[in-house]
Amino acid sequence: MATTIGWLKVGRTEKSRQVSAGGFWTIDQLSELQPAVDRLKIDGTVATDIDFKQIERMDTAGACLAVRLLDRLEVKSPQQVHANEAVDSIMATVLRYKRSAASDPAESNALIKIIERIGKATLEALDLTACFVVFIGNITRHLLGTVGRPVRFRFSQTMTQIELSGFNAIPIISLISFLIGIVIAYQGALQLGKLGADIYTIDLLAVTILREMGILLAAVVIAGRSGSTFAAEIGSMKLNEELDAMHTIGMNPMEVLVLPRLIGLTLSLPILTLIANFFGVIGGGLMVWLVMDISPTLFVIQFINSLSPWTFWIGIMKAPVFAAVIAVIGCYEGMQVSGSAESLGAHTTRAVVESIFLIIVFDALFSIFFGVIGI
Repeated sequence: MATTIGWLKVGRTEKSRQVSAGGFWTIDQLSELQPAVDRLKIDGTVATDIDFKQIERMDTAGACLAVRLLDRLEVKSPQQVHANEAVDSIMATVLRYKRSAASDPAESNALIKIIERIGKATLEALDLTACFVVFIGNITRHLLGTVGRPVRFRFSQTMTQIELSGFNAIPIISLISFLIGIVIAYQGALQLGKLGADIYTIDLLAVTILREMGILLAAVVIAGRSGSTFAAEIGSMKLNEELDAMHTIGMNPMEVLVLPRLIGLTLSLPILTLIANFFGVIGGGLMVWLVMDISPTLFVIQFINSLSPWTFWIGIMKAPVFAAVIAVIGCYEGMQVSGSAESLGAHTTRAVVESIFLIIVFDALFSIFFGVIGI
């Protein structure tokens, strides 16, 4: 009568160790066979003969255990395996799969890795762009709905955002603009003085501050200050499931959270740009007065004469666009937070980096556009 219980026996002769296995090496026998394999003592001083001929039935689970036994013995001593045809067949299949799974993938060269990274980054950028366009579409739809139904407009929250994002940022923007104005005036006087064109430092200051630096300084500061705040606030609310609670009680997060921040910042940044322009010019004028001994009256006259009609308005026109970029990206990244505080930190950082990057991109596009039309 054929045995149905799997077994493993170990014997010794003077020259070798004898390992024999028989019975059913199937999944229902693993609870008995596996401890026997684990308890097997390995002595590397003698050869090992393995006999699997008495195994009557073997499935893949039993074959995997037999391969594990072979691995243990293979490391310590030479071995000779004897098995019947059925056992040889299933073990060959398991060993073949093991070799294919354990083999290391072919290492690609540096150029292939670079191309792979570029391709992966491109696909991620396209996916992000698609999601971002959908988000902008949702904002536009809710904004138009608010225009059609003014009663849905969150006036008090918008005023709060104007205060937090606008008025509270006046001190830091004023200080930075004042110092940058000093730097521009000093460097301009230093370089133009070598050509005997000191007076044109005022022209340089006027164009640089009013057309470019005023709005850029204000936008970058707001991106780091308010853009990160938008992402962190909305991200924290999403982690705490407050956004789900809003949906449950019939409140739309777009109308409650996104639109007040977008409108508030769009109204605030042009005012902050005016303040940045003012203090930048004051700082530059002070440096021109101290270094070049140009009187305030002459400074004002030369400053006014150096301005073209569009110099001031170009900087102001950029402000609402930059404000929309900062607000939309900050809110979008906040909406993408999920799972943990690590995600919150990552998306807050991304909000600042992406905002500053797009501000520079849009500023370059504005410069190209105004250059093409001759302004």
